[in-house]
Amino acid sequence: SENYCPNGHTLINPRANFNGYPGIILKIRQGDEEGSVALSPIFGEKARVTLDIVLRNNERIQLFCPVCDVPMPIHSPCHCGGDLLALFLNPDGDFADCVGVCDRVGCVNASLIHSGELVSLSRLTD
Repeated sequence: SENYCPNGHTLINPRANFNGYPGIILKIRQGDEEGSVALSPIFGEKARVTLDIVLRNNERIQLFCPVCDVPMPIHSPCHCGGDLLALFLNPDGDFADCVGVCDRVGCVNASLIHSGELVSLSRLTD
């Protein structure tokens, strides 16, 4: 599947590879530190690789488009007290079709919002 920033730039990059699939690369900021993170594009797989930054558990991070630096927008609150940030499934930036990634390091919550319906990870694995 594809993932896009609110301005329509693709976040999928073949420089990151997860089980043969190109990964999602984002700019990341934690406090005054900046770097990059590569996330697995496989829904439910929690693999991530960080570059130039060490993520601290339970701290909140900001995610940005690596092309235009736009921040990933908040979709909804997460049960952990963080926010689910939207990575869009289409270049038009429709909140009805996006993946939500929690901005709190260590929170395993990720959600797929398809046609406005929330599909939680737990529902997919039960």
